[in-house]
Parts: sequence; structure tokens; C-alpha cells
Amino acid sequence: MQARVLTELDTRWVPRSFDAPWLAAKSRKYLLLAPLRVEIDGEIYEVPAGYVFDMSSIPRIAYMIYTPGFHEAVRAAAFHDYCYSHLWRTVSKEFADRALEALMIADGADPSDARLFYWATRLFGRGGWSHGGVL
Repeated sequence: MQARVLTELDTRWVPRSFDAPWLAAKSRKYLLLAPLRVEIDGEIYEVPAGYVFDMSSIPRIAYMIYTPGFHEAVRAAAFHDYCYSHLWRTVSKEFADRALEALMIADGADPSDARLFYWATRLFGRGGWSHGGVL
């Protein structure tokens, strides 16, 4: 899969009480202030301004290696979360998880780190496919 990020990420922190039913209530939440555009295999996707995501849902035990704001995963995580919460009717879970890996590599992540994130989401990620969505 070929991927590239076309725009910078512009976010601000919002309180945990901010309404985002696709995220756990205790998640750290970030609001996109401008659209995030990515290209995957020649197709353009846009995560709209106003979307709320949690950077990365990384288990606390892994914080020693990867923090929720792991730089090379942030933009990839925004797109991945959007696939899981809003695009699950039009893209497959496999596509979303592979896009996460490809976008991380495009943002300079070591391929082994990107592969680990891929497998973590492949095995443990849920998204709209598992429960019929929230929207």
C-alpha cells in the first residue's frame, strides 16, 4: 500500500467529557482544527475539521516504549480512528489497519514499529465493523 500525508495536523486538546461516542470516556481527546488529507493508493481521503480522536489507544504497559502521542503515529492514528468511527461502512478493517501502517512509514516510523501498530490494531481494534457503528 502506498500512502502519504498531504496536510499538517492541527489539533487542540479538549476535555475528556467532550462528546465523542466512538472513544472511551477516559480517553485523552484531541480536536482537529483543520481537515487532514491523506492519499492512499492514489485515492484522496479527508478527515474533517471538528473530528475528535485520541492520538493512539496504547495500553499503559506499552507507555515505556510508545506514548499516546508517539510522533510517527499521530497523523496515521487520526485517519485510522476516522476509518474505525466513520468510514467503516465504506472501507474494510484490513484497509484501515494497513493504512495506519503505511501512513506511519510515510511519516518516518521505523517499519518494525509500524508493523507492531498494524498487528496491535489488527488483533485488538474494534471499530464500527464489530458493533454496527455508533453513528
